[in-house]
Amino acid sequence: MKHPLSNNLTRVRVKEKAVHYFYHYKNRQKDTLRTWVALPPPETSTQGNIRIDSAVHPDQESHHLGQTLYYYELAPGDEIELSIYVDLYRVSLESYEGEREQPVPLSSEEKAFYLRSEPLSPVTEELRKEALAIADKNTLPLEQAWQLFTHLYKTYKYQYPPKKRGALYFKEKK
Repeated sequence: MKHPLSNNLTRVRVKEKAVHYFYHYKNRQKDTLRTWVALPPPETSTQGNIRIDSAVHPDQESHHLGQTLYYYELAPGDEIELSIYVDLYRVSLESYEGEREQPVPLSSEEKAFYLRSEPLSPVTEELRKEALAIADKNTLPLEQAWQLFTHLYKTYKYQYPPKKRGALYFKEKK
């Protein structure tokens, strides 16, 4: 089964509306508060033209894998106010003739981050072999991801609350 985008379909992006998010926080504690504030990603298929206004400059700014974080140290009574203006878009698939725009490949740092082994989703040799068998002979990452998604959706059921957490237990449970 191929992912829908692997056919003669392309994404069409149409602006729906402009929104304004207002974030306000006041430190009501007696001690200095240290906090990180995550900003929206700079551009995605469903949002763009992002503008951020703030009267209080962050003490530090961090960028990691497309995510911007502001770090603040707020003394008692200090406040943060952020105004975020964003254009929101509706994205749909439409047929087309011609070459499709190719996605931007992940950097080696991004690939390592998204494919890392974690306690709840370990990357074992057994799971790697199973994933390769499920992805079949698809060579495009998008089609491989679609095959894996479809397999998980059709094969496994989520039960809440789970008795245990993690991919290995989830795989046993079926």
